Amino acid sequence: MDTQQFPKRLLTIVEAAFRAGISRSFAYKLVNRGEWPVVKIGAATRVPLAELDQWIEEQARAAKEEAERKRDLHG
Repeated sequence: MDTQQFPKRLLTIVEAAFRAGISRSFAYKLVNRGEWPVVKIGAATRVPLAELDQWIEEQARAAKEEAERKRDLHG
């Protein structure tokens, strides 16, 4: 079976860190603090792509809201 025809749905933590634009060590901290959803397959830990993309969107939304709040406070 040719695995290239299927989109990758689970990422390693290093791949997820690269996609999110953060350091590998910070990605591991997020996993250890339970802030990133992960799937355990045997000894392997993987980050679901769809949930990672959702997390990235949530972070962007929160940053935008915080910037707007600060702008409103400081005129």
